Amino acid sequence: MKKKLNWQINLEKGNSYLKHFKYYSAKEEFSKVFNNNQTPKASKIEARFLVHITNFHIKRFNNWRGFYGNTYSDLVSEFSTFQKSFLYAIIVTKEKSRWENVINRIQNDLNSDPEIVEKYKNLLIHLPLEFQIIFKMTFY
Repeated sequence: MKKKLNWQINLEKGNSYLKHFKYYSAKEEFSKVFNNNQTPKASKIEARFLVHITNFHIKRFNNWRGFYGNTYSDLVSEFSTFQKSFLYAIIVTKEKSRWENVINRIQNDLNSDPEIVEKYKNLLIHLPLEFQIIFKMTFY
């Protein structure tokens, strides 16, 4: 059995904390992954994406010190289509009037890559409950 590297252990711990809504602990673990020099680029990108999800909840949906601005600048960086869509969903689901935009964007992404519905399914618990219900009614 191959021994896991520190960044792999931190990523697993962070995902476990995130799954249990322990956002401060998750952010700490993901930051360790992101700051480790041995972490592969793809895992650093994943950790950075997950840090945005934790920040969103830590800030309690407020644009504290430009969080949304930082997220938008990251949306044009190396994030995948799914990651960009999910962060967009996080940003706009605060406003119920924009939920149709989010659903349309997700629909477009699913048309090009139907496999990402599983990724949404895993992270859906971090979006508002009402939006989770609409998502499930629309895509299941």
